Amino acid sequence: MNFPTIDVRLDVSDRVIDLAQGEADIGIRCGLGAWKGVKSTFLMSEEIIAVCHNRLLEVDREVTAGWIVEQTLTARRIRAATFRHGRNG
Repeated sequence: MNFPTIDVRLDVSDRVIDLAQGEADIGIRCGLGAWKGVKSTFLMSEEIIAVCHNRLLEVDREVTAGWIVEQTLTARRIRAATFRHGRNG
């Protein structure tokens, strides 16, 4: 252990913590970096990828931006432990 006096805890959520009130010493946020009361440093750009279940897309259908815009978007929280990496369908 190189730094035994440093305690690192990860709180991974979409909640914006209040660094000024001492909820944490450092945070990583996604956005433009204009948050009041904190200093921000650009870390990296991001790439957003649209995905869908195989049954939603017809076999020979070309996926276009227009087709994606017509779809109903949903979000569902899942636990990381139940996520199946590398499997289709």
